[in-house]
Amino acid sequence: LFNIVFELDNVVDFVTTGLWKTFETGTLPIYYGAPNINDLVPPKSIISWHDFNDTVALANHLTRVMTDKELYNSYHEWRKPPLSDKFVSLYNFTHTHSTCRLCRWSYAKLHGFAWDHTK
Repeated sequence: LFNIVFELDNVVDFVTTGLWKTFETGTLPIYYGAPNINDLVPPKSIISWHDFNDTVALANHLTRVMTDKELYNSYHEWRKPPLSDKFVSLYNFTHTHSTCRLCRWSYAKLHGFAWDHTK
C-alpha cells in the first residue's frame, strides 16, 4: 500500500529518486522532505508529512486510507492519462540529456543569456 520516502534534507526543490521509484512501484508515497513537494508532483499523488499538524494526525489519516478503498484509489487517479499540463511542463526538460542541458546552461551563463530550462 505505502512506501515511506524520507529525503536526506528538507530543502526546497530537493527530491531524490526515492520518490520517483516509489511512483514506479505503484505504491503510495508517504513523503517527508522538500517543503514545496506539492508543487513538484501530480495533485493528490502523495501523502506529505508536511500536510499534517503532528504524527497522530498523519497516523489517523493513514489508517483511514488503509480502510477506505475509494480514498486509497483517489491517490492513484493521477496515473490515468493525460498528466496535467503543469506537471508535464515542469519536467519536460528531462527529454534532453543532462549533458546537453549542462552545455546549454553553461553557454547561457557565459554569454549573459537568461536561462530557461524548458527550451
